[in-house]
Order: sequence, then structure tokens, then C-alpha cells
Amino acid sequence: MGLHFCVEADVKKLLQGQTYRGLEALQKSIWSMMHDGTAKVVEFWEAVLRQLEVYKAMAFLKEIHGKLPNEDANIKPERDRILAVLEKLQGQIEDDLIKFV
Repeated sequence: MGLHFCVEADVKKLLQGQTYRGLEALQKSIWSMMHDGTAKVVEFWEAVLRQLEVYKAMAFLKEIHGKLPNEDANIKPERDRILAVLEKLQGQIEDDLIKFV
């Protein structure tokens, strides 16, 4: 059973655009809330945790990608191709996760 589309949108909004470190901090915060019982909507936070690993992996890869040299014209087409593949892969992984959640 997939996530309700409203929950899916909220999870995506929360995770999208964050750095790897930001996502790690969020994950620790969620684990803490779940452990000490202060998480009010447990199902939402469980959904976030299920998708968080994918977003962390994508953020990590994008950060590595961003550290590659920009000035070499021979590398730029390959960098652009890698980024396009990463973005496509992220969409496919998100779709697969939603199907299995």
C-alpha cells in the first residue's frame, strides 16, 4: 500500500533540497522523537524515515558531484550526464519506495 498523496507530498517537501548533513540531523531528531514518545503522528515520521535513506544517498552523490572541477570543458558533459542520471534514478527510487510503503 502506498502513501496517501498528501502525506507523500509532505514527506517530499520536508526532505527535498536538504544537504546530507541536514538529513542526518533530521534522522537523529526523528529517532529521538520516536524513542522518547514525543512523535505525535508516528505514521508520518515512519514514512519520513523510510524515504530518508534515499534522499541521504542522493544528497551525498550530489555533494560529491558538486565538488568535481567545473573548469575542465572535457569533464562538463560527463558531469551533466551523471547529474541527469542521478535525478532520473531518484525519481524511480521514490516511485518504487512509494509502491512498497
